[in-house]
Amino acid sequence: MFMIDYVPPEKAKGDIAEVYKTFPESIGVPAPVQQFSASPTLLKRKVEELKYFMSHDEMEPALLAAIRYLAAHHYGHSYCINLNAKLLMAMGLEKHELDQLAKSPEAVFEVREATLLNFVTQSLNSPDDIGQEDIDALREQAWSDTAIFDAMAQAVNIGGSGTLFRTFSK
Repeated sequence: MFMIDYVPPEKAKGDIAEVYKTFPESIGVPAPVQQFSASPTLLKRKVEELKYFMSHDEMEPALLAAIRYLAAHHYGHSYCINLNAKLLMAMGLEKHELDQLAKSPEAVFEVREATLLNFVTQSLNSPDDIGQEDIDALREQAWSDTAIFDAMAQAVNIGGSGTLFRTFSK
């Protein structure tokens, strides 16, 4: 699968096997996570980051998956587009809602979540155009600065992950 040495789930032992147990069998260990096994220290850090987002205080799993889905489209990371589409559909979104998500998040999510999704998309497309009024609009929707920052961190991490994935994939 990758041009560098990595550990597939069936060969995982020790710390890597423990990390892989984080993922439910129904989902499996995502290929980008398996790729991180080339660097066991970074793999542990990546999974800690994933755990942080999985138990986020302010953002629900569907919103986080939508952020990753939109970011994956932005960065052209097809693996993450497909994975997050499957996750969103498993969480109850219909195919037509997925199609609407990029064009009109408010057609799929409540206003508060849609405001954050629109901000993420705008930031990915034109980060220099973001102004204080954009941040204030999110605060008015009761988003904390931590959640605003975390949403963008989640989005931009997809870019790095996608670059690593495409660089080392066969």
